Amino acid sequence: MILSRSYHEIMEKIEVTEEMRSRILSNVASKTEERPAKIIPFRRVRKIATIAACLALLLLSGTVLKQVVHLGKTQPEEMILSPVGTMVECSSVKELTENAGFSMEEVMNLPFDADSVSYTWDGLSVAEIMYTGSENSLIYRKGVGTEDISGDYSEYEQVRKDSVGDISVTVKGNQNLYVLATWCRDGYSYAISLEQGIALEDMRSLVEGVSKSDHHSN
Repeated sequence: MILSRSYHEIMEKIEVTEEMRSRILSNVASKTEERPAKIIPFRRVRKIATIAACLALLLLSGTVLKQVVHLGKTQPEEMILSPVGTMVECSSVKELTENAGFSMEEVMNLPFDADSVSYTWDGLSVAEIMYTGSENSLIYRKGVGTEDISGDYSEYEQVRKDSVGDISVTVKGNQNLYVLATWCRDGYSYAISLEQGIALEDMRSLVEGVSKSDHHSN
């Protein structure tokens, strides 16, 4: 009981000023900019989200809640939180389809041998299949809407529009090796991303295989 009372007395005296909050956020932003952008699989997002949630709670407890109590500028019912889905690890593409509510198909014409395959539903709108091999890895995502769901925000030397069948695809890469392809079709957004770059024709073959399988399943 003494430890609990002392803890609460200490916490009551802790205040996070605007200057402190700005400095914390500035340091976090600078560290983030130093890291190269990369493709983030759902399983990594889940870990990052947990850490971010803890930091957010600390900042909220030191600033926003004090404003609610002392300044009366913000009412609790006015605070809007972004929706967070529950990640679901699936055992097969069939189970992934059942969780997503839309069709998902295996990727055909892989340019490498896959040692393992994982299936993940983000709990909101995006389904993912990840193929991992000793030489390369590939992530295929499909989601509701038209936003970019690749998770890859890197800058590439080569960005080009390409036509595969009746769809328009944006492919990105460096030195004539491509690691990302994104496109939209029938209200869904698609993304294929690889760890190591491949030739344009191999990327087009991947997109064509996904497009045909997805079209036949609908």
